[in-house]
This record gives sequence, structure tokens and C-alpha cells, in this order.
Amino acid sequence: MVGGEETATPQQVMLEPGSPLDYPAHAKVITTDGILDVDVFKRLDNESLHLQKNGLHFRTSAGWDPEAVKSSTPVVQHDIMDQELIDEIQKSVREHVGDYNIDSLYHQYWPAGSYITWHRDRRDKAAMSIYLSAHHNDDGGYFMYDDGKGVKAVKPKPNRSVCVSGGIYHCVTTVNQGSLTRRSIQVWLRDPS
Repeated sequence: MVGGEETATPQQVMLEPGSPLDYPAHAKVITTDGILDVDVFKRLDNESLHLQKNGLHFRTSAGWDPEAVKSSTPVVQHDIMDQELIDEIQKSVREHVGDYNIDSLYHQYWPAGSYITWHRDRRDKAAMSIYLSAHHNDDGGYFMYDDGKGVKAVKPKPNRSVCVSGGIYHCVTTVNQGSLTRRSIQVWLRDPS
């Protein structure tokens, strides 16, 4: 997961996926199906579809670390402005992930040809993606991570989240040609103030 702000670039390092890694004790990846209440999920999904067709004021992955983006098709982002939805996501984070506060969150659109290389997040305490759109096995756009015991993958699935903390190396595989745009919510988390 990578942020959309210029100050939110990951630090690129050489990683040999599958090699032994020494992470801090708090490092983990949490995958949760049904992370959001059904009504909240539907509202976010509808908002995402509406913005995809009619939205203004998008930003792209052009400000991300060039080594992480390489030749990826641009990932497009749009802020979530509805405070009620933000509060509901915050409630779900605390219930399923831990006592974090949301630092920022936004819709992300990953079109065919988009990906991000292996990296670790340094900006925030943790980062979470909540998938909105459905995907078939051959669509790509998988979240992959190396927990120090081998490489694992998480398939995007509606209302599934994946949260990574502690500097665990991860990437997003290429969304394959012919696939629909992968839509998700990106959530950056910090410790409670």
C-alpha cells in the first residue's frame, strides 16, 4: 500500500522475496472479510462508482516513489469527504484491527496495467486497503507480502480488508489487461493521540 501524497512515498530497498526477514514483534498482516457493515460498504461502493464516472479533483500516483511505480499505469485517487463514512470506517478499524486513528483515507482506482513494486511503508503506523470491487482469479491486482516466512497473497474481494504494520514488505501485482478497474479504499493509520 502506498500513499498518494508526495510525502507518503515508500522507501525502496532491495528485497529477495522469500528470504528470512527480521521484523519487529508488532509487525503483522491482518486480513478481515466483512470489515464494514453491509450498509456502510454499499454506500462506499456506490460513492466509488459515482466518483469513477462523475468525480472531479482526482490525483494520481505520479507523486509516489518512482522506483515503486516504475512503468505502472497511473493509480487514481479521490478523498472521502463524508464524515459519517469516515467515522464508520474508524469504528471498524478499532473493532477489527486495533486502537489506531485514521490519518487519511481515500478511494483508489487501479486500472489495467497498474501495480506497485515491493516496498515497505514508513509514513504511518499501519496501512489498510478495503476492497470494493469483485475480481476473478486471473484479474491480478493481488496484495502480496513477505512475512519473513515466505511470500503470501491476498485476493481482492468485496468488503475484504488487508492491514499491514511494522514495515512488512509488500506489493500489488499488475492488474491484468482486460480486467475491470480494481476499486478500493486506502486507509493510513496512526497511533491514538
